[in-house]
Amino acid sequence: MKQSEKLDIILRYLYERRNDRREFSIAEILKESNVTADEAEIGRLANQLRTDKLIELNVLSQKLKKAKITSKGVTYCEEDSHAKKGESIVNHYHIVNSPQSNIVVQSSQVTTKKLMPTYGSTLILHKKVLKT
Repeated sequence: MKQSEKLDIILRYLYERRNDRREFSIAEILKESNVTADEAEIGRLANQLRTDKLIELNVLSQKLKKAKITSKGVTYCEEDSHAKKGESIVNHYHIVNSPQSNIVVQSSQVTTKKLMPTYGSTLILHKKVLKT
């Protein structure tokens, strides 16, 4: 697995738990995600994310590095990715309550566009198909 993919896995994990107000072990994040990494690689991954100011890193020992996502990290996850530049790390889900709307159950990229003023707002959702 590429380093960029591992960085995205760490960020996605932290993003999904951004409101937990606690730190998470980088080694445990990777282990839980079934990703193997030795101590040196974990250190490189953690340091890169800290240098980029995407995480706050708490180095408790050589083996134990805990992190939580920063505001800049949240914005990065919503707009970009290490592995796929220009694509967000996280999926976007939108629920629209309007009889004229298409409902998207799952999509990795969704944009919204206001068509015309009516009673309430009418939103049409466009799904961008991404090749994986």
